[in-house]
Amino acid sequence: MSASREKKLRQGAGGYSPKSAKAEQEAAAYQRKARTYTAIGAVVVVLIAALLAWNSGIFQRQKTAITIGGTQYKVNELSYYYHMQSSRYIYGMYGLLDTSVPDDEQIYSESDNKTYRDLFLEEATDALTRVTAFYDKAMEAGYTESQVKDTVDATISDWKANASSNGYGYGAFLKANFGKYMTAGDFKDILTRAAIADAYYAELTDSFEYSDADYQAYYEENADSLDTFEYSQLYFRATYATPVNEDGSEKELTEEEKAELQSAAMANAKEKAEEALAALKEGKDIATLVEEYSPAESADHTTTVGSDIPTAISEELYSYTAGQSGVLEVADTGCYVLVLHDRHLDEAATLDSRHILIRPEISTDTGGDPVPPTEAAWADALKKAESILGEYQAGAQTAESFAALAEKYSEDDGSNTNGGLYEGIAPGNFVAEYDQWLFDDTRKAGDVDIIRHEAGENDSNPYWGYHIVYYVGENDPVWKLTSDSALRSEDVTAASDELTSAYTATLGDGAEYLGK
Repeated sequence: MSASREKKLRQGAGGYSPKSAKAEQEAAAYQRKARTYTAIGAVVVVLIAALLAWNSGIFQRQKTAITIGGTQYKVNELSYYYHMQSSRYIYGMYGLLDTSVPDDEQIYSESDNKTYRDLFLEEATDALTRVTAFYDKAMEAGYTESQVKDTVDATISDWKANASSNGYGYGAFLKANFGKYMTAGDFKDILTRAAIADAYYAELTDSFEYSDADYQAYYEENADSLDTFEYSQLYFRATYATPVNEDGSEKELTEEEKAELQSAAMANAKEKAEEALAALKEGKDIATLVEEYSPAESADHTTTVGSDIPTAISEELYSYTAGQSGVLEVADTGCYVLVLHDRHLDEAATLDSRHILIRPEISTDTGGDPVPPTEAAWADALKKAESILGEYQAGAQTAESFAALAEKYSEDDGSNTNGGLYEGIAPGNFVAEYDQWLFDDTRKAGDVDIIRHEAGENDSNPYWGYHIVYYVGENDPVWKLTSDSALRSEDVTAASDELTSAYTATLGDGAEYLGK
């Protein structure tokens, strides 16, 4: 189209006018503003998305928190060991750590200005270093995730059950325990790596072998803790009543006055102890002395291995020979009358057993304490136990078939992942009903029965339930099992130290999200 024709067409359409020019300018300005606002809006959207991502923890959890050997670990992996494998829980439980205040604001050791965060990071680093070393060895040995899948799934199932019983969703419960960035996926990966490392650790532990000569040598070095002691005691506590004023209030005593009263109390306790010892040597029995003197504590012919004797009296009893007695003063606290009746190495065999625990449904009282099951609840539990026993009797009736049922049905968290097996059981290890059945002189391998346990008033951890019990057979005596465990622990610790010595650990930026 020629320029003149284009001009004519424009003129025919009305031609140029100030009004149309202004409209074109305004349209162009609007387009420029629109582009500007669109660009600003895009920036705002990006900023909001970034803020949401930050609050979700995506950026934080991806940071490297620690590098061990050639492995880089993110925030959640170190956080798991910071919360789970350090002493943080214990310090919190006993009130030594204020969990409402950041760990790095609380001093653990004033001498070197060490905070609790420093302590827990050290412990977490040590634990994760060991896991890394054993995991790497396991991978070299051909271990796979499928080998530990059942263990990991069972652990996750337990955590989900705990979350539910505490009124949490699973994800929220993990965050409450392991930090706000923990996810279910990361938690499963952490458990899997740890389970593989544990499997290799167990293989290493089982690889050590010991002879009777090894056990005997260990016994000779540790006879005091391995021998069985039969002893009696009467303890007279050195206590005094604080003097009172005329109005009945306690007097404020100086340290010197307190020391005088304590000294007098000790003298009184020693006098009673020596009187009781003299009466014992004249022929009075322990029960009579307990009745006459009403000591603060007493034990009449108690039997225990040396390692379980209270530390306050253990060294004294270790030095006694059978039939010896004496008075032991414990500075500023009291005096003991001690009698060693017998000391020997117990060669009696321990026993192995499998069991399936079925608990009746229970409720709690207003104070949160468990209430004994109703008869209906007992009946339901018995019906279930009998059904499981029937399933066993209808099958192969072997230790292996019983173990499979234990892993399927047992409510005992301590054994339902290893076929319900308990090994090296000594008299008194289990509840009375189980103990009586197990140590019956007529018991033979393969015996199966159902026994009922009812919690007593003095049970420290009361529970009720039916045990479907399976007798496996005899095992080594307690002293030999203890020796084996100690020797094995020494050897696996040395092997572990050697293995982890090749690893160095370096904290990364992600560690800053822990304990602050």
